[in-house]
Amino acid sequence: MTGRAFTKAGRAPFTLLFATAVVLTLMALLTPTAGIVRATRQDVDGPPPFQRPSAQWPRTFNDLDGDAVVLSRPPRRVVSQFWSIDEFLYSLLPPEQIAGVSATAYLPGVSNVHDAVVRHRPVVSSDPERVVAANPELVLVSSSARADMTAVLRSTGIPVYRLSTTFTSLRQIADTILHVGYLTGADAQAERAHQQFLDTLEKARASRPPHIPPPRVLGLGGTFSYGRNTVFHDVVTTVGAINVAAEGGLVGYSAVSTEQILRWDPEWILLAAEQGKEEQVRSRVLNDPAIALTQAVRQGRVVVLDARVYMPMSPYTRRFLEALPSVLYGQ
Repeated sequence: MTGRAFTKAGRAPFTLLFATAVVLTLMALLTPTAGIVRATRQDVDGPPPFQRPSAQWPRTFNDLDGDAVVLSRPPRRVVSQFWSIDEFLYSLLPPEQIAGVSATAYLPGVSNVHDAVVRHRPVVSSDPERVVAANPELVLVSSSARADMTAVLRSTGIPVYRLSTTFTSLRQIADTILHVGYLTGADAQAERAHQQFLDTLEKARASRPPHIPPPRVLGLGGTFSYGRNTVFHDVVTTVGAINVAAEGGLVGYSAVSTEQILRWDPEWILLAAEQGKEEQVRSRVLNDPAIALTQAVRQGRVVVLDARVYMPMSPYTRRFLEALPSVLYGQ
């Protein structure tokens, strides 16, 4: 598999593949799963806090599949195959070291790394041939990645590491900052990013003024909401608010009816939208006759956040932790 696979004759299939990837990515991001899945027991508990085994090279890693990955030195070219992994890498590595990204990275309305991506033009890692042509020294794939693609890449001899991306807590994101730093040799950068994340977390915990009772907040994405065992729940409770869906018994990311929403009667409703589509998203909620009866609508507390703030499952989740106190408490 060489660069000859991408001659003019081969561009049409790739164009179709890229377009399909973009559509599927938008569907996934804007129905806001964004890495939030129904949690298994293992996901809920999460791995133990990350402990760096050794600062020396070579380093040996065992990934989620139990496969050993051995690196003799820090990888100089790294490929990501998942949107949240893109954001971990760009938080830690010089952009010229990132040789491949998910299709999401090229979507300006949902990608936090779009500007760096369009400057450096890494390949879209949607098929094995393009990944191999990028000549990576490490490929990071999601826990949800297709096993057949991962097997093909491993058969070429490229080090491939399957990384958990089913985050259900802020602690898991913080640990993954250190984890990705260790995998890529960016230990010092990861320590700084990790501390910055923890500092934001501490500030968020102290954000609710003592005289304000905990506001009752509902997060919506289409017909779905976030219960316990989601990062959304962790963010909301960290800033001293109540997650209405969790209060109503929802666990994980699940569909809710408008009748449930009316019964829960949230004081605030949070929505996500791409830039320029805020009013379109807001109108869908305001025009629902049942939701229109909630406190949130009657008191004008339906807030649409930029998807790049609301959705991240990465170091960029700090932006949500910073934005929510401003929304709820006027800080």
